[in-house]
Amino acid sequence: MAEYITLLLLGLGAGSLTALSALGLVLMYRSSGVVNFATGGIGMACSYVFWDLTRNAGWSALLAGSAAVLVGAALGVLTYVLVMVLPRAGSNLTRLIATLAVLIILESAAQLRYGPNPLSVHEFLPSGSVSFGGGVTIPVSRPILLGTAVVLALSLAVVYARTTFGIATTALSERPRKLAALGWRIGWVGAMNWGVGGALAGLAGVLLAPIIGVTIGNGAVLMVTVLAAALIGGLRSFSLTLVGGMVIGMLQSLFGIHDLGITGLADAVPFVAIIAVIVLRGRRLPLRSFVGERLPRIGAGEIRPGWVVAGVAALVVLVGWVLNANDISALTASLLAVIPLLSLTVLLGYAGQMSLAQITLSGVGGLVAARLAADVGLPFPVVLVLGMLATVPVGLIVGLPSARTRGVSLAVATLGLAVAIQALVFSNSSISGGETGIMLPNGGSFRLFGMDFDTFLYPDRFAYLVLGFVLVLALLVANLRRSASGRRMIAVRGNERAAAALGINVVTTKLWAFGIASAITGLGGVLAVYSAPTALFANSSVLNDISALAYGVVGGVGSVLGPLFGSTLQPAGIGQTVLDAFFGVEPVTMTLIGGVLLLITIVASPDGMAAAAAEAIGSVRRRLPGRRTRAGRRAEEYLGRGSQAPRRVRPAPLTVGSIEVAFGAVRAVDGVDLRVEPGEVVGVVGANGAGKTTLIDAITGFVPSRGTVALGEEELAAVSAHRRARAGLARSWQSLELIEDLSVLDNLRAASDSGRWWSALLDLVRPSRDKPTAAMLRAIHALQLDDVLGALPGELSTGQRKLVALARAIAGEPSVLLLDEPCSGLDHHEREEVGQVVRMLAESWGMGVLLIEHDVHLVRRVSDRIVALDVGKVIAEGLPDRVLSDPSVMAAYLGDVTETA
Repeated sequence: MAEYITLLLLGLGAGSLTALSALGLVLMYRSSGVVNFATGGIGMACSYVFWDLTRNAGWSALLAGSAAVLVGAALGVLTYVLVMVLPRAGSNLTRLIATLAVLIILESAAQLRYGPNPLSVHEFLPSGSVSFGGGVTIPVSRPILLGTAVVLALSLAVVYARTTFGIATTALSERPRKLAALGWRIGWVGAMNWGVGGALAGLAGVLLAPIIGVTIGNGAVLMVTVLAAALIGGLRSFSLTLVGGMVIGMLQSLFGIHDLGITGLADAVPFVAIIAVIVLRGRRLPLRSFVGERLPRIGAGEIRPGWVVAGVAALVVLVGWVLNANDISALTASLLAVIPLLSLTVLLGYAGQMSLAQITLSGVGGLVAARLAADVGLPFPVVLVLGMLATVPVGLIVGLPSARTRGVSLAVATLGLAVAIQALVFSNSSISGGETGIMLPNGGSFRLFGMDFDTFLYPDRFAYLVLGFVLVLALLVANLRRSASGRRMIAVRGNERAAAALGINVVTTKLWAFGIASAITGLGGVLAVYSAPTALFANSSVLNDISALAYGVVGGVGSVLGPLFGSTLQPAGIGQTVLDAFFGVEPVTMTLIGGVLLLITIVASPDGMAAAAAEAIGSVRRRLPGRRTRAGRRAEEYLGRGSQAPRRVRPAPLTVGSIEVAFGAVRAVDGVDLRVEPGEVVGVVGANGAGKTTLIDAITGFVPSRGTVALGEEELAAVSAHRRARAGLARSWQSLELIEDLSVLDNLRAASDSGRWWSALLDLVRPSRDKPTAAMLRAIHALQLDDVLGALPGELSTGQRKLVALARAIAGEPSVLLLDEPCSGLDHHEREEVGQVVRMLAESWGMGVLLIEHDVHLVRRVSDRIVALDVGKVIAEGLPDRVLSDPSVMAAYLGDVTETA
């Protein structure tokens, strides 16, 4: 028992330092809403400064430590400028990626300055030990560390709860304009907080140096532990963050000795903490207030055969007649780097799911292939397929947190899993082969298509093979972009609530994206293993995962061509070979260049190099006379496949019984009963706050509710939002919720796609098979959207966007349609069009319509019945004239009627 208590107390001291750095992270987040992934890098840099000043300059520990903390503060302020000031139009997710660039720069700069080998720092805190009796004795430094963290945490809690500066800090991330209106210099407040946060990270780095040493990888690896502690504190609470850091430290100390026979178990503890927090606090769908983060623009996925043939021919000529063996190997390394970047195109570009584990997953595929080849003797084609398939379930595990989280939290979870895999698998020599690696049969040579492949004897053949795989994968990814599966992914990326309302299973779509991306990067890992006689995994680094994201963003993660641009930054690739020939650039310098370019890209061209090139070419093409857009031609061709032949939807009445929605003590909807028959328009009127939109949210499954909801004979009360939509219950949104990255036509197609499971596989090969529904065609013509089908929603006027939202709700031919203020913001002519369409839906298509609208005269004109709400309760129901002339209704809604009139 004494041993366990000793381990826990030792971990308490080390964990308090993790908490110290996490407190700095929380400070930065509270003032900006941005998670600074470079916090661990700042601590690492300060530990190097401390080592340098004490070892080489001869400074005392106190003086060197003080200087290192000041360096941390300066790095915090500099990071604030690079992340928060320069990219003014960036989202929080874009700024998060910028902090990853800072981390890359700090780690690569430290390696250039101090080398890759670990450095040791002598203990500078008071020596001696403290005995607690019963054989429990620990160094006196541990209570000192714990006391320091506790005092700082309590001080921060008091300062930020009771001082005007602390209150201003909280207001800075939530209401910066109001804070500026009160006379505060918001830039100064933000810089101060990031400076203090950097100082805390620097202090933690200095105090940790004697315990864990000074190593390049500390910045990324320790970041996972710091993030876990901060997440436990909700990125807000100083006290909970302190507790989280100490608990993680104690568990790591305990499992570091008693690892239950599992190598790396201690390093996996933060990942477990991260997942636990996400599961407990996450949501399947975001709240109504959730605003999607801006991600790099998505390419059209168009395949231009002429350009493809020309590009492949140029590479074939280079490999066959121009480049020497070393240059061919560099080109092959760049082509291999394209493959995991293509997986990021699917995952982050199309589906909007942040992953910092793609290179680690690539290593999983390579490890499985290497073991199967070395231990079982399976041939290359077999291990290629098995290695790729074996990566998929691991990738799905990586993607599981996406079911309940998104954005920053998902990035943290995937980074944690990458660290866990490397600790549990790659660092386990019995699995990965350790420093000697896994020797492949025949030195990695194999026979395929009747030819021998060997990277040393036949580097050109292996380069052609990799080029072939890259070409095929790029075509598959391009097909995915233009398919129904691609539209579902982009809908989830753009707006999860809207996607669910279109009948899209958000969780399944995310996991499908993770599965495809895992298969792609796993295949790349197998090919990478066969690029050398020995497969090495022990030196895998989280920095490689972070660098891959950097290269993807620089190239353009939303485009199929982006990975080609981004792969030129790969160390030991063709980009470094060219720079090395002229400037003597080494691999570490190439990593540094990649980080710098990532920062420049975020500021100057957030969509990446490929998008910038496409925009330059497109601007020239648009100037050519008489040239129609490709999107416009595709829209005409697609609409030509369908028919407007009149037909009625599947008749099914909507029955709502005693529906209730409560937010705390407030009942937004209180015991509402209503019924919408096929072919009937039921209007719902009420003042703002009466519960009209919440009623639709409850019926469609977007807020928790009590009561019954049935469509025909099908009970829907316990059914998810997307299944209600698939059952025939469609809705529009007061805030429109259009998918901004999809054209108008693709917004409509996303609502009418069948979503059958087998189509997801066929989409990779043959993406265009659907036909427009008759309802879609009639809605397009009735609402006069023919000329804007190829445009993006952001290019349309407010009135046109409203009409697109209505057409999208109609496109899936639902049995019942719930419209939430479809006419707000429209002129008189457009309102008349909407009214005619609503009556057409009921009379010609037999569709039931529940209409919420503030234009009472429109509701009176198009409705068969009206339901009046007041404070969540039904106060009148019946024929329009009778309800609107009811004294209680007139008293409650006189303001609305007068305003509309």
